[in-house]
Amino acid sequence: MPDENTAEADQDAFGKLDRFFEELRLEIHANPQLAARLVKAIGAEVTFEGTLAAKLVNPRELALSSDEAGFRAAFAAMTSAEIKMVLKAHNLASAVDMKGLKAPELIDMAYRRAVAKAAERNT
Repeated sequence: MPDENTAEADQDAFGKLDRFFEELRLEIHANPQLAARLVKAIGAEVTFEGTLAAKLVNPRELALSSDEAGFRAAFAAMTSAEIKMVLKAHNLASAVDMKGLKAPELIDMAYRRAVAKAAERNT
């Protein structure tokens, strides 16, 4: 039968683990990029939307891991400005390339160029 000191040590260990997991939860909520990496590491699929999706999406990885419909769905809720931000951030288009294009045209461009870049890097 465990003595009082063992029971206190167990409670202290559980308390420390509870505190650790609480800090981890807070960091995951504050850092969506970490959340996306952790979700990917455990093999789960989660969809982010809007501005958060624009910050987290990697068009080349998306082109490798999903079909065209899945790729388009990832961009569907984004504004033209958010799509442009993604294209610029991943060196898929310049401001000149995107000038005057609406969201559907930007998504077409993103898909074509992400697939091409993915193919180029996998050869």
